[in-house]
Amino acid sequence: DSIDSTAAETRGIRVCRTPNAFTHPVADTVLGYILCFARNLPFMDRAMKRGEWKKIPGRAMNESTIGVIGVGAIGTAVLQRAAPFGATLLGYDIREIDNQVVSSTGVRMIGLEDLLAQSDYVSINCDLTETSFHLMNDDTFALMQPHAVVINAARGPVIDEKALVKA
Repeated sequence: DSIDSTAAETRGIRVCRTPNAFTHPVADTVLGYILCFARNLPFMDRAMKRGEWKKIPGRAMNESTIGVIGVGAIGTAVLQRAAPFGATLLGYDIREIDNQVVSSTGVRMIGLEDLLAQSDYVSINCDLTETSFHLMNDDTFALMQPHAVVINAARGPVIDEKALVKA
């Protein structure tokens, strides 16, 4: 989305996509963030470095709900990594998701509003399109639980930054 495709085309420069080149590393990173926040690892690390030995309670994955917005290649890979932890898995996508993905991961496909209201962790993995621009805004952030964590593995403009700061 940062390449001026029209300018490239007029100059005879070929622009190519590399689908799935980063699917696994991005999904690994998303699950890593979820685990860090579930177990409060960044906060415990900071406390230890300050010389404090605090027992900071965390959340067990099998007591958590992970919502995935955009169940394409990366969203599916996130679900595949999260499934063995026993979390409740919710998915939302504007397109029909293959039954194989649903059955192999145990994801329950639901509406966006319900996913946001029920999820402890929300992984955003959708493409940046007209329908996803500022998908996360004042209204959608208001649907979320106060403790919920959003991990944006999509493009920046999927989130309205002012709404994020306010939330």
